[in-house]
Amino acid sequence: VRFRVMCYNILAQTYVRSPVFPYSVPAALKWRHRRQNLLAEMVACDADILCLMDVDNYGEWWRPQLARAGYDGVYKKRPGYKKDGVAIFFRRNLYQLFNSSEIEFNDIEKYLPRGQKSAKVLQDDVALVLALQPWEDSTHPSAVCVVCAQLVKDQHPSLAEVRRLQLKHLMRTVEEFNSDFHLPVVVCG
Repeated sequence: VRFRVMCYNILAQTYVRSPVFPYSVPAALKWRHRRQNLLAEMVACDADILCLMDVDNYGEWWRPQLARAGYDGVYKKRPGYKKDGVAIFFRRNLYQLFNSSEIEFNDIEKYLPRGQKSAKVLQDDVALVLALQPWEDSTHPSAVCVVCAQLVKDQHPSLAEVRRLQLKHLMRTVEEFNSDFHLPVVVCG
C-alpha cells in the first residue's frame, strides 16, 4: 500500500523581506498572495501526510484552511521569541493520531561533555514525532511514525557539529518513541 508524503518549507512570513529576495516581485512576497499559492500547491499535491517547516500563522491560516481540505494537524512552535515552528497534517479520513512527542533541540546541551557548554547549540530548533494509525476500514495495513524536524541551517562550519548533535538527539528520541510499536518511520526536514 502506498501513501503520499509532502515535505515543504513554507518560509514563515516573518522572514520574508524584499531585501532578502531582491529578484522577487514585491507583490509575490505579500502574505495574502503567498498563502493562497502555498495552499493551492499543497492541495494539488493530494498528499496523505504534510510535513511543514517554517510554519507561522498556524492557528489563523494553516489549521482552518487545511481542515477544510480534510486534514487534522499538530503544531510545535519554536521556543523563545521565534514565531514559527513545524506542523504535521494528515488526512483525517485515513489516519487518527494515537501518540505524539515534541522535541526541542536546545535540550542537546545536556548531552555535551561535562564542563563543555556551548551557546551555539541553543538554536531554538524543534521537531514533531507522530504515530498515526489507520482507521479500521482503511486500506493502509499499518500505522506509521512520522517525523518533521527543523534543524539548524549549517551555513557556517561551526554549526555542522550542532546539526550532528541535533540529528543524534532526533534519532535517539524517535527510537525511544517507536520502541513499543516498531512502526515504519518517515523522516522529513
